[in-house]
Amino acid sequence: MEDKEFSYINAVPLIDVMLVLLTITLTTATFVTHGAIKVNLPSALSAQEKEPVMIDIYMTSDKKLYIDKTQVDENALEKELSVRDKESLVVISADKTLSIDELTRVLGHVQNSGFKKMSIKTQIPSS
Repeated sequence: MEDKEFSYINAVPLIDVMLVLLTITLTTATFVTHGAIKVNLPSALSAQEKEPVMIDIYMTSDKKLYIDKTQVDENALEKELSVRDKESLVVISADKTLSIDELTRVLGHVQNSGFKKMSIKTQIPSS
């Protein structure tokens, strides 16, 4: 049997496969897009967007506590936090010279106040 050389490549099957993949991609992309479903919302006088609230707690090297730049006593920390929104993120910025015991004590006060979202602020070490 004699081998025949191919003088052309049939690109029709390749184009068919590419068109099917393109159709699948375009169809699923509309479902992935956030907010792609248009809903005409009713208006209300009290409608407002709730912005996320952060509560900053600072612990200085001389063991002073501040909530959003207002100095508070550690014994009054839970009382001060009790009037805040419990869905807020509490960010604790503690001086690195403080002991773990002092940090965990403040974390305990925050948790006892009913907050679930807590974070300890750090920095990237300089090279």
